Amino acid sequence: METLHGQRKQLQNIDKMLHETDQTLKQTKHTLNGMESIYGGLKNWLFKKPPKVEAYKGTNINNNNNNNDTGGNIKVHKRKNAKKNNPFDNYVQSSDVKNNNEDQEHNEQLDQILKSVNRLNVMAKEMNNELANQDELLDSIDDRMGNVDHRLQNQSRQMNRIH
Repeated sequence: METLHGQRKQLQNIDKMLHETDQTLKQTKHTLNGMESIYGGLKNWLFKKPPKVEAYKGTNINNNNNNNDTGGNIKVHKRKNAKKNNPFDNYVQSSDVKNNNEDQEHNEQLDQILKSVNRLNVMAKEMNNELANQDELLDSIDDRMGNVDHRLQNQSRQMNRIH
């Protein structure tokens, strides 16, 4: 889980840097429009203010896991030997006592396995939630990257015309 949390931090940092790059490109577009022609400079001077830099808000992804089950409150159901009234029950043999002890030992081992499986289930759910959140973050990064790429290409063409 620590690795997944580290990856989340890296993805959030990438998302923030893309936001800052996008904001810078908005400001340089205003400057390039002013440099491209006298009309563009006059238009910027008279009508357009440079775009305001928007603060980074991050993505709307829940950092907390919705699953509050930490595995500490696992209910273990012990198996009960359901015995019906049998006339031969009065004659308990030594092999029956041995079988009962073995059954009890098997039941305890099965209970331990159940606890382990329940812990694995909780861990798997937490990992699934984290991966789903990271998938949303990756979608956000993809969208921002598309915007930044488009702006960068347009501004590169505009700079080549000015040059």
